[in-house]
Amino acid sequence: MKKATTFILFTVLLISFAFKDKNANYSGHWVSAATEKMSNSTWGFRDFIMGKENWEIKFTLYFDSSKTKPVFTFRGVGSYSITGKSTSVAQAEEATFRFEKKYVTLHIADTSVIKNFGFAYCNLPVNKEKDITANGCSFLTSQAVCAQEFDLVAIKKGKLFLGKRPADGNMCSKDKRPIALGNALIKK
Repeated sequence: MKKATTFILFTVLLISFAFKDKNANYSGHWVSAATEKMSNSTWGFRDFIMGKENWEIKFTLYFDSSKTKPVFTFRGVGSYSITGKSTSVAQAEEATFRFEKKYVTLHIADTSVIKNFGFAYCNLPVNKEKDITANGCSFLTSQAVCAQEFDLVAIKKGKLFLGKRPADGNMCSKDKRPIALGNALIKK
């Protein structure tokens, strides 16, 4: 009995270390290789930091590809885990990114733009980050509505790939996990 218990504990420790080491493969400071064309004549840029257990994303939306006209920045922070190989994308792994905090920074004062993005009711100061974890803001949901995102991760030729977001942006449940990889991120 003692040998069986020791073997089980040893196996659990090995699996635990394997997942922590796997997370280390993705560790680093990653940014969009170029501005990313969005669906509504806007461009996005991602600044993504992955530690061994924690992550942070800053996504800024721009009105131009040269990043001179920012609209807003979303920042999310939390912990993550790599949960296994993807069943739909070769050479990718499934990951779960948990949100501990969510923030938004408005970079524009144009009231019609603010209204069009649904930010009017959020009382966002311009160029000052606001915590939206509890209440969300427009399409940027609260932690209660979306506590984690189910994603994909892969490294190919030294570039990091996350899953391609669905059109509605919702990856808050396992059935919404992407089935393809998105744009590349490069090490900063």
